[in-house]
Amino acid sequence: MVARFIDSFDLGFLRPKLKDSEMGPGWNDEEIERAIRRFKRFFYMTGTQTIPGGPGFVPTKEIDWVWHMFLLYTKRYAETCFNLFGRMIHHAPDEDASMESKNQLRKGFSATAELYQRLFGENYGEVRAECGACCDGSGGCHSCQHIAVEQQ
Repeated sequence: MVARFIDSFDLGFLRPKLKDSEMGPGWNDEEIERAIRRFKRFFYMTGTQTIPGGPGFVPTKEIDWVWHMFLLYTKRYAETCFNLFGRMIHHAPDEDASMESKNQLRKGFSATAELYQRLFGENYGEVRAECGACCDGSGGCHSCQHIAVEQQ
């Protein structure tokens, strides 16, 4: 089922932007393929799963790049959400830099990583230095994104 989901929509149109080091991260073909695969898995989780206690899904930096690029194509993004899930999957960055918010981000990242590992048998944070690794609560790290997924 997950494999069919991942194959059900193509994000190849994002490759030029993800290769571009001025507009995007400047990744090579292998990095782009890995990032798109991981984003699709994350997208599947946000649309079909819940995290008990509701800390929210938290993407890795790599996944967030793909998500941001996909969001630039608003019509295509909305159509994909409604076709796959029957609703929008909203990206809601955390604007609160408080210690409580950072703790929620860490909890959300850990919960997302556990679910990712369980569903896909792959370490969620093994590819790059991830959000969960840089946010130690001492301040300075504002790259983490807390994702609010509306439950219906």
